[in-house]
Amino acid sequence: MAVGLESCPTEIIDSIAKYLDVTDAGSLRLVSRCLRAKATQAHFRSNFRSKRVRVINYHLKKLEVVTQRGSLGCEIRDLTLVGVVNNTKRLEEIVERHPKDAESQRHLEILQERRREYEQSRDSGLIVRLLSDAFKNTAAHTAARKLHSLSLEVVVYRHDADHELPPVDGGSWRLIWQSAAETFRIVFAALQESQLQVDELNLYNGSQLRRCSMAVNEFSSTLGSVRSLSISVSDRILDLAREERESGDSADEISNYSTDSDEDLELEAIMLKAHDPNNFTGLADLISACSNLRSLSIHQYGLDSRYIYRKCIFQCGVATLARLPPIEQCTLSGVFLDENDLLAFLEKTSASLRALSMQTVTKVGGSPFRVCFDYIASGHVPNLEYLYMNGLSDFVRPGHFTGVDEPKPPWEGKEEVRRPILCYMPLAIPALFPAERQKWAQDHRREYGVPTACKF
Repeated sequence: MAVGLESCPTEIIDSIAKYLDVTDAGSLRLVSRCLRAKATQAHFRSNFRSKRVRVINYHLKKLEVVTQRGSLGCEIRDLTLVGVVNNTKRLEEIVERHPKDAESQRHLEILQERRREYEQSRDSGLIVRLLSDAFKNTAAHTAARKLHSLSLEVVVYRHDADHELPPVDGGSWRLIWQSAAETFRIVFAALQESQLQVDELNLYNGSQLRRCSMAVNEFSSTLGSVRSLSISVSDRILDLAREERESGDSADEISNYSTDSDEDLELEAIMLKAHDPNNFTGLADLISACSNLRSLSIHQYGLDSRYIYRKCIFQCGVATLARLPPIEQCTLSGVFLDENDLLAFLEKTSASLRALSMQTVTKVGGSPFRVCFDYIASGHVPNLEYLYMNGLSDFVRPGHFTGVDEPKPPWEGKEEVRRPILCYMPLAIPALFPAERQKWAQDHRREYGVPTACKF
């Protein structure tokens, strides 16, 4: 008697499916109901636990369908939602110079049509409705009734309509910041409508998202269920007249907001706008609302190189909060702070803090690093197991630590946080070779934005 696949035990079919890509495994499931059941086991289902979806009509409609009862989209645990920038500036310039370039004209028309469709669905509320329905399905039909992680990203179409680019190669930063803010508003409107719970939240923070952030005044409150928040935040975007006139599209172009012309705002007016407390209430509300927050990662991106108000982001958004959630792990990257801010943070998290990492942190007043060392060494943070600092600066000179090994993750054992660590501030920074200095400046610019007026 002939023996076919359908007669094989489920374990055998599942083992076969492990050697197939997801498309071929899906084809195997279409052979018969019997094979569909046997092939839809743990391995095949694992392909649907992580999903990356663009925030456009077509993709959100598919997400709404696959999250319905009985569909494999109900396996989703980790969801990444991607805002799309259709940057037509470069193609418009090419077509203007070469009107007979049919290929560039075709790609330009595709991007323009995509942008029109997105704007229509955004303005009508359709995108929020589709995403909200998908979130409601996730809350109702997944095993956990929630998402383990939700991440927001941005991609750019700039050279053509076929190849997506990361933000660092995406041309006009204003379009990227605009997309980041719009995607945030869409996603959180859908979260509020659906009441979907999320454990871990990542807002544009990660190695793959260099040169992508949100202005500090764009935030609103989020969900109390969030236990991990990773966020990239930038200075407020000031609506000066120059921004409207500027048409540059360089991937590295992040200009100062103002010039010395009479058309620009006066320094005093700019400073008042930059220091407006309303800029920072959204970030403060966001952190306060995460009442169960255990892990906080803040990456700061600088847009303006003339006016130094960057310390306000950590000061008003974190340090001055009357009460902080029970944060156990904290990572600060590119942050500006003074000793009062850091001390206030340590005091409010002293009972819960287990790991602290500071990367490319700049002091703008007092001696925050000495305060940090003294406070920890005095035993006021009894549960601290991990302390990592790199690229600390006093706004003019970088601090150098000696006798420190490579950092180890917290789970690989306690760091000896109370043993002495030698640190010195050099009287002068050794001159780098021009090529090395240029590379450092480019890398710093892409990771943390425009350096401050004081070079370090």
